[in-house]
Order: sequence, then C-alpha cells, then structure tokens
Amino acid sequence: MQTRASATLHRPATKQARRLAVLLLAALAACGGPPRRPSAPPAAPPPPAAPAAPPPFNPSEVWTRQPGLALRSDSGTTVLPYIFMRLQVLRIDSTAVLVRCQVCRGQPTGWIDTARVVHTPRPPRESARMELADFALTVRDAAIRRDYETLRVAMAPDFIHTLNGVEGTLEAIGAWRRDRAVDLQRLPYLLDRGIATVPTTPVWAAPPEYATQRNYADLRAGFRQGRDGWEWLFLVRAEL
Repeated sequence: MQTRASATLHRPATKQARRLAVLLLAALAACGGPPRRPSAPPAAPPPPAAPAAPPPFNPSEVWTRQPGLALRSDSGTTVLPYIFMRLQVLRIDSTAVLVRCQVCRGQPTGWIDTARVVHTPRPPRESARMELADFALTVRDAAIRRDYETLRVAMAPDFIHTLNGVEGTLEAIGAWRRDRAVDLQRLPYLLDRGIATVPTTPVWAAPPEYATQRNYADLRAGFRQGRDGWEWLFLVRAEL
C-alpha cells in the first residue's frame, strides 16, 4: 500500500517536470536556440605547385643555330659556315656538347655551346617567330613523320613544288602523296647540309650548293620571312 501511494505521489511531479522541459525547449526555440559554437576557419589553400622542371638535355643530334659557329678542340677550331648543319652528339657537359659534324669534310669533332644549337621541334606558328634554324627543324621533323598538316601551316600561300607554274599548298601536298613522295623523303638530308642565303634575294636555301653554285640543278628547299614570321617557300627540283 505504501509503495502504491508513493508512486501516485511522484506522478504529478513527473508530469510537472515534463511540462517545464517542454516550456524550456519552446523558449529556447523562440530565442534562436542555444548559442552556436563559432565555425572553424577554412583550411588554408595548398601552396602553388612548383613549375615543372625543363626536360633533361640529352639529344643524340643537334643543328647549328647561326652561321659561322666554331667547333673547339685540342687540335684547333673548325668553322661551321651555315645555319642548320647537323651534328652528332658524342658527350654532354653542363654548358656545351661534344659533337661530330657528319656533313663536314673529314667529320671533325669539337665542343660547341648548347645555346648555339637547336634540338627540339616546336609547333610551326611558334617556330616561325623564332630563328630560321628553329623553323627548319619544325619542317624537317614534320617531313620525316609525314605530318602534312604541320607542313601545310609552315608553307607559304604561294608555295612552289614544280617549275611548270603550278603553285599552292594543297597542290604540293597532293603531289607528295602521289608521284613526288621522294622529294619529301630527301628534304631532311638537304636541310642537314646547311641553309645559306641566296645572294641578292630574301631567300635562304638548302643545300648551300644551290646558293653558291650557278650550275646546281638538283632538289632544293627555300625559306623567306613573311608578315607573320618564317615561311617555307619551295621544295622543287630542276625539270627535264
């Protein structure tokens, strides 16, 4: 009996406590609830990535950037008279390369500064605004790979591929795809011998014999500077 009575006496207190809890929650809701903890500041952004390191300089062949460069060796100096003469790399130092000139008489060897050679082909619109050697390397690389789109971009609008009066880039590319494919195959070899200025003209041509010998009658390639940089002007052989 006493247990029942005490349970009955505690019920009103329990109900009253629930009512107080409900009223307290309602009051807190009306006031916007309990104060919120300040949010943590956003994490600092990661530091910018370090710029990519340039690719290592380890070409197997390079080409002269200017005419008149010198190969230095213990036995003396060999002058390389033309732009874009092909050199085989034998050894690489921090600022120079030991090379062999495979297109020179006697194939001399010597050291040449890395800043005075080209070795990496670039897109044609980029290399057109650089030195002629950079542009010639673009054309040479595209010819080896039969990359006709790169060749088309490098070609002048009035490109000449035959002496019979036919001009234009599409006509030349069509001929290289058909009966004049050998002309494009020979182009890298012509360029590797060097590029010389043709006297009294704005044209630079390969091989140098075309510029220096009046009776030269074989395949030749020519370049000139246009409004937007260097242009490949012709790849033509004497017509019989």
